[in-house]
Amino acid sequence: MGNQEKRQKRAKLKAKQNRVAKQFSKESTDRVLCVSEKMLELFKTLPTPDSSFAYLQPLFAGVSQYVDPNSLTDEDLEVFVASLVVQFVHWSTSGSDAIAESELHRMTVFICSRPEFQAQFALLPRNT
Repeated sequence: MGNQEKRQKRAKLKAKQNRVAKQFSKESTDRVLCVSEKMLELFKTLPTPDSSFAYLQPLFAGVSQYVDPNSLTDEDLEVFVASLVVQFVHWSTSGSDAIAESELHRMTVFICSRPEFQAQFALLPRNT
């Protein structure tokens, strides 16, 4: 891979991180966000989280009944799904249904940059 291709990839990743940061920077206070009862019920049905993101398909299927994926751009959908992943992993590892907004933001940016997440996200069924 040439230097120019590497620069383009880095620039694209940085632009994506900036878009994600912008979405979460509406308020500077660190609020605590809680997972709804419906989401907790869904989380209980999912397999244990792992680095392969195998739980992404059932998570997306469970959420698709409440949110129309076609109403979001691909980037917004990616951020939405990544934030759900963060909430699910946080809940499954800590047992807590509450997470600080700053932590959710930081981990969502991290998840969006992971190639494993990108690969599984690309396989999600979307009716466009």
